[in-house]
Amino acid sequence: MTKDLVSIGIPAYKATYLKEAIDSVLNQTCTKFELIIVNDKSPENIEEIISTYNDKRIRYYKNEDNLGKTSIVLNWNKCLSYANGDFFVLLCDDDIMLPNFIATMLGLVKSHPQCNVFKTRTLLIDSKTNTNIGKSPLFPKYETFADFLSNTIIGKRKHTISEFFYRTQHIQQLGGYQIYPAGYYADDASILLFCNNNGIASTEESLIVYRKSENNISSSSCWNVEKSKAALKYYQWIIDEFPMKQQDEQIIQQRLDFDLYTYFSAALNIHQSIQILNCIPVNIWNWKKKLLCLYKFILNSYAKQIK
Repeated sequence: MTKDLVSIGIPAYKATYLKEAIDSVLNQTCTKFELIIVNDKSPENIEEIISTYNDKRIRYYKNEDNLGKTSIVLNWNKCLSYANGDFFVLLCDDDIMLPNFIATMLGLVKSHPQCNVFKTRTLLIDSKTNTNIGKSPLFPKYETFADFLSNTIIGKRKHTISEFFYRTQHIQQLGGYQIYPAGYYADDASILLFCNNNGIASTEESLIVYRKSENNISSSSCWNVEKSKAALKYYQWIIDEFPMKQQDEQIIQQRLDFDLYTYFSAALNIHQSIQILNCIPVNIWNWKKKLLCLYKFILNSYAKQIK
């Protein structure tokens, strides 16, 4: 590792906003960084965009196969594998890093030397209009892992992957980002794993701009089967990994049930709804509940067709 060097990884697939993402990194007030761009065998003009830059801090790679067809997290970890710096940031290819992001994060490192995970708030913008639609919730300046876990369980900790800053060696030793179907819940599980024992230090400033887009996996109904599989894996992992009270387990089961029903209700067709039901174990949803849900789905689909 190179002392005090910050490695910034951009897992690139979408070209639309990639130039803005790259420019936002190159415009940082703190200039001691490397920018790692990993093209996940995209069909879009990624290389054409990269070719317009002549900056030695940019390191460009292209995957031989598209890793995202299995899970976008595989390309996140590919970016991490190329990192040489003491610190690591993953910036999505349609997000923006405000100029003082790195400098502010390094300030948090100095003021919270016990931490391995650091965080900023995000500005949320609409991808169609580029208008500001809000900010991410405010975290405490320092939050213990126990408090972060408790707040995660009750649904009070919402975040994106781009807003975090890590000690590289720490997250590499833990195996990198957690692999989940389509990458859904991967950021939640990864942050829980990374901040275990030492908590999270945060700034009140909003230094990452996140685009709310229909192209994001979280906004797409095409991935409802994968989302359901990821939900089952994620909530069971929390129960298995972290000791908790019975009351907390019940809350997790309720959240799992809610998420599964959300994905099932949003199924694109009867075929997808059956796929979702088939991946849910009978100890989570028994046959009676599955048949009732399918019956309601068919009725709702029919009602929409005759409108």
